[in-house]
Amino acid sequence: MNNDSDLKEARPSRRFVRFRRRLKRIFRRLTINLIFRYKQGKELNIVVFANRRGGSTLLAEAININPGIWFVDEPFAYIEGHNSNTPQQRKFLKPKPNSIYLSVEKNEETGIKHYVDGLLNAKLRQNGLLRRPKKLLVADRTLLKILNAGPLIEWIVNNFDVLPIHFLRHPGAQALSVYRCGWEWSTPAFMQNPSFVQRFLTKEHLCLIHQIENTGGIVERGVLNWVLENLAQLRYSGKILRISYEDLIANTETTIDALAEYLNLDSKETMKLQVLGRPSGSSGTSTKETIAAIKNKNYSSIISSW
Repeated sequence: MNNDSDLKEARPSRRFVRFRRRLKRIFRRLTINLIFRYKQGKELNIVVFANRRGGSTLLAEAININPGIWFVDEPFAYIEGHNSNTPQQRKFLKPKPNSIYLSVEKNEETGIKHYVDGLLNAKLRQNGLLRRPKKLLVADRTLLKILNAGPLIEWIVNNFDVLPIHFLRHPGAQALSVYRCGWEWSTPAFMQNPSFVQRFLTKEHLCLIHQIENTGGIVERGVLNWVLENLAQLRYSGKILRISYEDLIANTETTIDALAEYLNLDSKETMKLQVLGRPSGSSGTSTKETIAAIKNKNYSSIISSW
């Protein structure tokens, strides 16, 4: 008869069990994302305009917990020559300075329109995730999370039936997070785009920008970068929901209620659980202290840690 030590040896380790479960989840998601059927429902598709290191992954994961939502992450993250570029990006997009899309030129409008339309109707299935399909593996609504094409907000809303969301984080916190990651500011890309400069910046703005670029410190240049990345979204005067990362963390219940009402989503309580106490999928670039604060639900520490 086997003794206890023999039984322990026969059981798989906890690490192996976790690995097997994770492998099953990955296989299930890959299978679903390859074979699911997309049929546009009555609700409008969703476009989140946000910034890198702004907490948008957490927001997108909360929305994507609702059944039938096909989520496409950073479709305009197209870096010339990078091996992460998809065939669809190579076909429809042209590389831009700092990978920032600030305007739609006449010679590229047709391609970008085909690209966005293909993403919204799931004919182009790149970097996507259908987390909870409806019956018969159906998705009926699309969520795009756009980080580097904020100035296209008006063009996208005018050309497609979507509900826009502008998601912001405190400029100081976002700027320092970008700096800690060692990433470049995108200010030069904005200043080199004549269409953006003509639409949004005055001579006084340009003088101030040059002054900050020449003499400003890390925080000043980072906040300038935040302003330029959010300027078009803040100037947008159409129907839009604006949410801050700080409110999502500190006032989760009321923020999720407002979000669910705006998007007509049913899974409010599940969305709240998704936000509370769980690091997002992009938390790998966060500090250990921040991740620990998230797990311990220390919301004041999360917000003020910068």
